[in-house]
Amino acid sequence: KEGNELSLDETINKWFDTNEANLQPTNTSCAVQSVVNGLSFDLGFPKYLERNGTLQEKIEDFIADLAQEFDFVLLTDYFDESLVLLKEQMGWQFQDIFFMKRFYTTDRSRKDSKLSRRTIDRILKYNIVDVQLYNFFHQMYKMKVRAYGEELLMQKTAEFRQLRLEFENRCFNKPADNSASFNKEWILTEYGEREKSCTLLHMKDIILDYFISELQVTKDFRSSNAQEMMEKWAGKHKPMNEEEKDLIMTIQEDFESQRP
Repeated sequence: KEGNELSLDETINKWFDTNEANLQPTNTSCAVQSVVNGLSFDLGFPKYLERNGTLQEKIEDFIADLAQEFDFVLLTDYFDESLVLLKEQMGWQFQDIFFMKRFYTTDRSRKDSKLSRRTIDRILKYNIVDVQLYNFFHQMYKMKVRAYGEELLMQKTAEFRQLRLEFENRCFNKPADNSASFNKEWILTEYGEREKSCTLLHMKDIILDYFISELQVTKDFRSSNAQEMMEKWAGKHKPMNEEEKDLIMTIQEDFESQRP
């Protein structure tokens, strides 16, 4: 905090003071829901506001329906542990759940980042739907942990983290200080050039997005206008270069060869 610059705590409270009148869960404005209860908004909560009943009843109906729709929910607070549980449930190998952090914070020394109790309470108050949604699936996560075994999960998670790091180091040459908050400076090793899993980890999100979108509209949804939809998608994004297109084709061919 320097001069008249506001701390993070002060900035949040100033924003709440300015927008408080519009921050009710019943306000379905995209501008509001991109800030508060954003997760619930994306998952379809606004349609529940059209139902009869109290706000709490609508929230409970919304969460109950999601619990029926989703077989498994990963929590970012316990991301590694959630992946291990998913691996066990699906009968996968550790390599099937390897991931690479794309953006991450290297400097956590910000002095003004501490939030007051008042600010935390206001955040919880205005995000009432998201808070209840998280609390429900957090309880579901804890039930899965107890069923699997807490000690066993700790051991498997430690093993996963070690294997993931070893695989990452085999795939990439990293800068000596490794201080970058974005891994674009990582270069594929000779092994990484040969191993497709390494290439996938290093692939731009936008390319994977295209690949997944194309599979959805052509294979899963069998859309009659799939080509038109993908051309519209491509028109909103930077075109892929030939190397990226070739990579997508290779992945698709491998995917098709493994389909039952």
